[in-house]
Amino acid sequence: MIMTSLARRACPAALLACAALLVLVGLAAPSSQAIVDGHRAADVAPYEGSFQRVDSPRRDNHVCGATLIAPRWAITAGHCTGLVETGPSLRGTGAVKIALTGSPVGWWVRFGSRKVGSGGRIVGVQQFVRASRTISPDGDFALLKLRRALPVEPVPLATRRPTPGTRALLRGWGYTGRGGLRDYESTRSYPRALRTATTRIAPRAVCGLTKGQLALCVGHDDVGPDNMDSGGPVFVTEGGRTVLAGTVNGGNYVSGLRPSVYTDLSAHRRWIRSYVSGRRTIPTTPRPTTPGIAGSGSLASSGCAASVVRVAASRSTNRAMVLTNGHCVDPRPAPGDAVLDRPARHLVTLLGPDSNPVARATTTRLIYATMTGTDAAVYRLRETYAQLRRLGVPAHPLAVSGPAPGDELVMHAGSFQTTYACTVGAVVPTVRETGWTQRDVVRYRATRSCRTQAGLSGAALIDPRTGQVVAVHNSHVAGDGEPCSEDNPCEVGSDGAVTSVRGRGYAQQVTALTPCLVAGSAFDAGAPGCTLGQW
Repeated sequence: MIMTSLARRACPAALLACAALLVLVGLAAPSSQAIVDGHRAADVAPYEGSFQRVDSPRRDNHVCGATLIAPRWAITAGHCTGLVETGPSLRGTGAVKIALTGSPVGWWVRFGSRKVGSGGRIVGVQQFVRASRTISPDGDFALLKLRRALPVEPVPLATRRPTPGTRALLRGWGYTGRGGLRDYESTRSYPRALRTATTRIAPRAVCGLTKGQLALCVGHDDVGPDNMDSGGPVFVTEGGRTVLAGTVNGGNYVSGLRPSVYTDLSAHRRWIRSYVSGRRTIPTTPRPTTPGIAGSGSLASSGCAASVVRVAASRSTNRAMVLTNGHCVDPRPAPGDAVLDRPARHLVTLLGPDSNPVARATTTRLIYATMTGTDAAVYRLRETYAQLRRLGVPAHPLAVSGPAPGDELVMHAGSFQTTYACTVGAVVPTVRETGWTQRDVVRYRATRSCRTQAGLSGAALIDPRTGQVVAVHNSHVAGDGEPCSEDNPCEVGSDGAVTSVRGRGYAQQVTALTPCLVAGSAFDAGAPGCTLGQW
């Protein structure tokens, strides 16, 4: 239940700059770290840029740093591209794969402005090419091919690795708040203007790097990058001129202190030059269409998947509703309790039919949330169904009858931008996890196409015969703790016998929720057929 969301990870998936956890899921990666102990930059070079995406968890769209290295090319961290491949070989296997190339929608870079929200030159990203699928600093960088050339002087790349002790300049727009995970969506948590710090290249051993790794250790205990400085630059002086020596990969691998790992770009000059010179080109194959995935998405506040849903009473002029898990709400509803109609302002990224994020919506109210009896939450958006439809985002109807064993379902994992093929193995009367108990829970049949994993919380399960949402994924057995403990749900028989099988995945039916949602996108516990809360 809980770790099916990524909210508890040291580097939350809600943050796109967080070492690709949005797409790499289970990898234990260093956090992409912000310019800590620095100060506001007095100026900005025309080649310095803020890489921005429509699916950013920040309200100013910033996700990573980027630097212009040729009139039509910028460089950033590889994990900042974070796109999931959704080809036929992947879809339905339960695997998650990183795209090495792509033609993205809703990506752009703002160059030459200290502010991420105004000024400078804005140019769209036409294509990207990533050096490696891994988050290793040896190859964690990507080239962004821009839609047009910029009439500014790019920064040259370093021709050699800077030696320890070399003075270095760090720049970025990353996290500067103190509230941790709960604070990551807050506007006040990020600087309005570019921040900078002067430090030095550190010996490799300080960051736990081996001699053969193509990476730099930069900074000291008090100075370094933080969340959403990923892809940002470290500049040094070489031959009397400023050069780009590296891009932010992540935090310290060993101690967790401020010295941070940067990709050593001097070691990749030949590969970079091959694209910038035109000797190599990026394939232009479009991303494949994923039937039905439009309308799925993710909540920036938790990293959980979410889907736009409607009921029979919904009208096109109504504010749209999104469905996710109750455990994706902060704070979580207590056992035996439910949350009703409270203010809630969160960003929601929504996908189009090609699995690309095409829209950003904002929640205004948490209509209902509980983890007792079921594990579900419904938010109301500021945007109407009609407005979302015009952006290519449809609403999925909620089912009034539940699935049966043997039914084939499609799980729309908006947080991964992909789908899974799942079969209902059984409907379990009682499932327990820590202090919460759910009833009539869908258990998936153990198949290769439905290997559930962390990060799938809130994903809608749709019956392809009707197009209706019949359940919402909420948990699987990690197998690393006692049965019925957190991340290890258990089935409880009528005789009290407990069963917990590693790898088993579960979803909560929505049929009890459907009759409680009424016209105007509201929750009405007194509506005919509504039994939620009557435990």
